[in-house]
Amino acid sequence: MVLLALTAGRIVFADQDVEINTPLLRSTVKLTSGPVVGTGFLIGDDSGQHVALISAAHVFTNMGDRVTIIFRGHRSNDFYRIPTDVVIRTNGVPLYIIHTNADVAGFELPKIKWPAPADFEAIGDNPSLYADDKFFSDFKIHPGDEVRIIGFPRGYEFNAGFPILRSGRIASYPLTPLREVRTILVDFTVFPGNSGGPVFMMERRYMTAGDMGSVTIRKLIGLVSQSVQSTEQIQSETELVLRTQSLGLGMVVPAVFIRDVLDELRSGRK
Repeated sequence: MVLLALTAGRIVFADQDVEINTPLLRSTVKLTSGPVVGTGFLIGDDSGQHVALISAAHVFTNMGDRVTIIFRGHRSNDFYRIPTDVVIRTNGVPLYIIHTNADVAGFELPKIKWPAPADFEAIGDNPSLYADDKFFSDFKIHPGDEVRIIGFPRGYEFNAGFPILRSGRIASYPLTPLREVRTILVDFTVFPGNSGGPVFMMERRYMTAGDMGSVTIRKLIGLVSQSVQSTEQIQSETELVLRTQSLGLGMVVPAVFIRDVLDELRSGRK
């Protein structure tokens, strides 16, 4: 997986990492706008000239015209927060693209003049990174398989604005075809602030279809959309009360829809 680093406003390529956990942690950022908090992650194209911010569509639509992105700077052995305001809507017109059939949105990061020397990483825009139907079939992905989730539960961040890595297990069936199923359920409690965070798989697995032996899977499965809740009606003689409870399940939008948004952003550059 290719990483990008934007250092003092300049994009350079970094070495390929041997695992996906740390690169995704470093490429995931907190988004805030007033009381609204969400998670986004950065994807850079092969040219090194464009970086897209991807999140759940409702994160952008619930925020104001300006969003604060918490980037991180690095000096010596220390990281530090760099809150940076970015306009996402002008005169009511969104600068981001929303998928027509899924809770995914993205926009191109503008050229930013950093207040101090800074760097961040973005995962490379490599189509092989995104899990599709063939991946689920070839590697026999099934309910009970573990996935990992990165985000800012209730806005909580570690150290200099880093997100939190958690895990859960695929809890729904069927899983494919992804464009028809449209949602994967994960046994994972979603808190406010988790929306838009990347969901991915990192493990060693034997590929039963074909002649490949043990391989290391590094795949983006999707992003966190929302929690699954149940509503209970409590009827009395004078009133009807609706009580909502979280089921401890997260709804994940499959990565094929993220790929659609990236393709649309790419076509808009031409």
